[in-house]
Amino acid sequence: MKIWRLAIIALVLAAGSAVADPFYPVTVDFSGLTTTTDITLPSGIHLDGVTFQYAPVATDTASADSAGIFGDTVGTMYFVFDAPAVGLTFTYSVLGPAGVPASCSSSDCLDVLFDGTALPSDPNPSDTVSYGSRVDPNSPATPFSLVTMYFTLDVPNFTIDSVAYDSAVPEPASFLLFGTVVLGLGGARLFRRRA
Repeated sequence: MKIWRLAIIALVLAAGSAVADPFYPVTVDFSGLTTTTDITLPSGIHLDGVTFQYAPVATDTASADSAGIFGDTVGTMYFVFDAPAVGLTFTYSVLGPAGVPASCSSSDCLDVLFDGTALPSDPNPSDTVSYGSRVDPNSPATPFSLVTMYFTLDVPNFTIDSVAYDSAVPEPASFLLFGTVVLGLGGARLFRRRA
């Protein structure tokens, strides 16, 4: 069997192993933040492959600390991913003046857009949002790089925590497997030439 046929077979096997586990799960770790950090534009904070930014309407602000993100509901919250993601989950609450979850008088407490594609509005004042591969690992979302959030104006504040996502970039083990296959094929060819 010619070496190029072996190379094709090896590449197909390596590609098949990468497809078997196509997501790289990432949990955003806020615990390393020792001080409160302003994320109001033009600032932002970059953690675990995601930049968190908040666009104010007037004097409203948002910040991040070891517990997560908190801010005013007037502005717009953004998650900007370094590499395309195919799934996301996070927990949010909208808070009344006393700092406790408050009901929303409108039908939606939170609207979320993934690269402009909207999820159904969420009427709950505290909930977990899951999308794409975080809902069904066999049904990933179309890769997205930007998540936009609009909170209700019925209550003054929001919190976000427990952020986790699935990156569409292959895990390092897939690259290691592919590299091993290529090196093995090169070694086999060299061995055959010397024999």
